[in-house]
Amino acid sequence: MEDWHAGEELIGLAEKLVHVETRGDRDLHDLWKRGAKIPAGLPRDDPRVARAYAARDRVRVYFALMEAMVDLAGLRALGRAVLFLQWRVLREPQPQQRLLREAAKLGISETTLERAKRRLRMESVRKGGIAGAGRWYVRRGTPEPEQPPTPKPKRGQMDLPL
Repeated sequence: MEDWHAGEELIGLAEKLVHVETRGDRDLHDLWKRGAKIPAGLPRDDPRVARAYAARDRVRVYFALMEAMVDLAGLRALGRAVLFLQWRVLREPQPQQRLLREAAKLGISETTLERAKRRLRMESVRKGGIAGAGRWYVRRGTPEPEQPPTPKPKRGQMDLPL
């Protein structure tokens, strides 16, 4: 896939995250300040995104989009952390230490990042060896399987396994 097409795909994903998932029907009072409005052309009209897109550089587009989303006016700290994690853990698990460093550069604290991780039901998993040989990764959580309701015993029946 050419960088040009990948850039379009990334911009489309960013637009979906900003316009749909953060303004969906969830309880969002803790993500957005009261009365905050998303600019209509965001993130496509952000100058950082436009420059990276014009350069046809997929990596620059990726990071410019992340910065544009996190810098949205009216977005609370938790909202910035939610968008950051949704964007960074979009396709595959990411090393936790890298996420902490990148979040700090964007002004997102470790505590806020943990709150966002819980809200998104993401989990930290350890891969690799023992002690210093292994690394922690953040990944999207697996949805809990729905358990069929257990039937109640009829009156007079014992509830013991056979």
